[in-house]
Amino acid sequence: MNKFDFLNPELRVLNYTHVDMDGVGSYIVLRNYYKKCDVQLINYNQETKITNYIEQNKGEFDVIIFSDFTPINLKTIKDYGYPVLVLDHHESAKHFHNPDENVFIDVLRSGTKLCYDFYKRSADLSKLEELVEIINDYDLMLLKNNKSKFFNQLYWRYGFNWFADRFEHGKIELYQEEKDFLVRHSNEFKEFFSKLEVSDLDNNGVFVSTTKFLGDLDIKLRELGYQYMIIYRGDKYSIRANNDKINLVEVCKTLGKGGGHKQAVGIFYKFDEEFIRNIISLISGQLNANTDN
Repeated sequence: MNKFDFLNPELRVLNYTHVDMDGVGSYIVLRNYYKKCDVQLINYNQETKITNYIEQNKGEFDVIIFSDFTPINLKTIKDYGYPVLVLDHHESAKHFHNPDENVFIDVLRSGTKLCYDFYKRSADLSKLEELVEIINDYDLMLLKNNKSKFFNQLYWRYGFNWFADRFEHGKIELYQEEKDFLVRHSNEFKEFFSKLEVSDLDNNGVFVSTTKFLGDLDIKLRELGYQYMIIYRGDKYSIRANNDKINLVEVCKTLGKGGGHKQAVGIFYKFDEEFIRNIISLISGQLNANTDN
């Protein structure tokens, strides 16, 4: 068993974290724990960026920590000799789970909450608790906290670095200008959605092509009762399910592309009608199989 002490706050950390609110929440936890934490943003299918950065910055860090993300080339990264810790919750990464090798995959908690629970054993991080719960609520699509979707809107409006600086100390009360933005945002989304071209798919699915208002769109389409949503974003498919019978991780495995959660995955791929038909067919197959059973 690897006995390396990742709980030493003096470590110089290279943190790779996912490009979303859960990713920045995970980084905020690490930033509050370690005295030096160099963050690099990462997404699926970008693993070569990791090894390139390691080679170019040897000696600048002591450990590598992946939060809210698991690289598929994890073994290659470990071969560089740095201690590696993984704190992730994506279902597509479950097969990497190996606590003896410091790889923790827990699909029941967001990446932020997983990081928080890991480090709160050794430091008082209670000032972050409310922020952690807000992020956990949104990332798991529980949507029981009425603040969570607003924080996600702020993240996508102002960006990763702004969010990390703004909420580093866990102070979640919003400034008036932030509240004003959220009102404008709500009105702009209503106008945007009224003009959006929406295509119905088999088995009560929906297809849209847009790079705007992605979080709001996901929630709105769920509210309208669609069972699954395929959102094309210019270079990526964001696919969401609103039915427990659908397992999008299995869809990704069959396609050989993308990853994420059972009900939310991302696939980097060009626009291709045949590819979209394949996605629809796989999801429909799951729904029909479950209906037959």
